[in-house]
Amino acid sequence: MKELLLDTCNQTLSVAITENQKLIAEQILCGFKNHAETIMPEIDALLKKAKLRPKDLDQIVVSSGPGSYTGIRIGVTVAKTLGYTLKIPVKCVSSLELLAHNLSFIENLVIVPMINARRNHVYAGIYRVENQKIINLQKDEYQSLADLQSKLDKYQNMQIALTGDYEDFDFSNNYIKTNKLNTLPNAYYLTFCNGKTYIGEEVHKIVPNYLKNVEAVENWQKENPNEHKENYIKTTK
Repeated sequence: MKELLLDTCNQTLSVAITENQKLIAEQILCGFKNHAETIMPEIDALLKKAKLRPKDLDQIVVSSGPGSYTGIRIGVTVAKTLGYTLKIPVKCVSSLELLAHNLSFIENLVIVPMINARRNHVYAGIYRVENQKIINLQKDEYQSLADLQSKLDKYQNMQIALTGDYEDFDFSNNYIKTNKLNTLPNAYYLTFCNGKTYIGEEVHKIVPNYLKNVEAVENWQKENPNEHKENYIKTTK
């Protein structure tokens, strides 16, 4: 199976192509925020490098959040468009599970992937490596740093490693701090992640997994507590 793998959930843009889970080609761009302009040229360049045409692909795997609202939308939109056009399945994966796979080579390690959600909050999950597989111990959530650290107390007798945006915060020295390369998302690992697969018309049902509404929506909810959620945007005829 030939897969196109995409991650645009944060500042890093990562694209890869695999065949039967073996890496054929990849590109990782760090520190850029113009994913909308670069993602399609990068996909085209990788296909040429792998000597493949779009119709040779069997599946697309995309990290569908959490992370940057704009970044998530770009990746999901590209995956949906290509999947529907090429008539191939689209698999959606957690961006936090993707980060956890950076440390999947350390057996029994508790891994805490996180993405900075600002105001002392993070998008974070808790994972563990068991028999060379990533197991989710605590679901991905939008949470305060205090809540996350409280949950980690449960695993205080185990090795705990932080990955992702942990350097943005002051964490206890009891945690293992991973090196810079292991804090960045690598789309290649999407081929090993769990997720939900959409086929055919189901592709239109794919939605980003934000975990938290944008601030404008939250403010609207506070001001309109009795309104149905579908009324966020009013239309005129």
